[in-house]
Amino acid sequence: MKKLFIHTLSILILGFPGSSLIAQFEVVEYNRQNGWFNNGQALPAESHMIVTSSLPSGTERVILEIFKGEQASDKSPLFAGEWKKDPQSGEDIFRLPVPYMLKGGNTYDFRLTFFQRLKATEQDKLTNQVKGNLDRFLSQYASSLGGTQELAESPAKLVKKMNDIVAQGLNGYLPEREGEFPGFSETVEKGLENLKSVAGNIPAKDPNATQTQRSEAFDSQAKAVSELVRAELISFMSQPVLMETDSRLVSNYPTEKTRNTLAVNLGYGGVYLDGDLGNLSYGTSPYVGISLPLASSSTAPVILKNSSVSLGVFTNNFETSAGETVTGPVFGRPYYLGVGYNLFRFVRLNIGATALETQGASSVGGGSAGIDVNAIGIQPFVGLSAEIDLWVGLRDR
Repeated sequence: MKKLFIHTLSILILGFPGSSLIAQFEVVEYNRQNGWFNNGQALPAESHMIVTSSLPSGTERVILEIFKGEQASDKSPLFAGEWKKDPQSGEDIFRLPVPYMLKGGNTYDFRLTFFQRLKATEQDKLTNQVKGNLDRFLSQYASSLGGTQELAESPAKLVKKMNDIVAQGLNGYLPEREGEFPGFSETVEKGLENLKSVAGNIPAKDPNATQTQRSEAFDSQAKAVSELVRAELISFMSQPVLMETDSRLVSNYPTEKTRNTLAVNLGYGGVYLDGDLGNLSYGTSPYVGISLPLASSSTAPVILKNSSVSLGVFTNNFETSAGETVTGPVFGRPYYLGVGYNLFRFVRLNIGATALETQGASSVGGGSAGIDVNAIGIQPFVGLSAEIDLWVGLRDR
């Protein structure tokens, strides 16, 4: 029996090629004019996709974002992908792999954003505009006007506000290499910190000139900080910059309804009957059963996707070491309830409990009036099986 069990396992493992496990991508065409996918058909569920579409003239980059239905305006995307044009390619279409599986029977929002490269004159104009905004900010929050040399806010807060100014100024633009502005350096923040201690660096020779000296020293330090801010901005803006030229939002687009599955298990297992490790009694038999998955969605955790609850019956009865016949209550065959886990694509390990009935294993009464009755009990079992889909697409009710 043990040799048969091992031989069955070998067949199940070697009988299925690994190539069947390779993920497949489904091509999905987006129509910019009509704003739909695949001529208005529902999107494939629980499958990787390749989204393709025509390009507006001059497009260098496309960003695709996927959100839950009606959440594109206020939630982070579930998936974001980027396509870059190959300089050697003259094609006017893009193909963007989407290794994110959509859940069946759901709706999603899709946002596609198209970018073109800025001309040199346009990029210089954008850089100067952002620089001007920063200069005005610094003159307002770090100035000696009014006889005071104190910063309006802490250096950390000022740096954060300057980062926000750059982000707002570049809204709708995409620096080609670095993407988002990384923020001003610690050197800038340290320069702002030095503005707070300028007064302490002024020699107290002429008490009447102290205020003037303090103002001059403060303005000199503020100018140094302003030049450092401009240098870091220009360094960042020296790379090519893309400008958003078109953005399309597809709201509440549906996915295909996924099919429920019911699978049949054909396997071989063993049931513990009695005894200890030194004198173990167990029975083995083929079994057949059905399985219901704990999770059918491909986006569920792997351990749930590979697990199921199984119910089935052993095809043969068992016999104890004492020669007693072991069947099952009611149906005359041992039956089981267990949990299964996929070791491979169609190979399943089942562990659970078996309902057994031992004929004449106990008695009622004593002496000549005693009556032998069947004993009913629950014992553990383990088995290995092949699982095959029996029904798919069970009708929704």
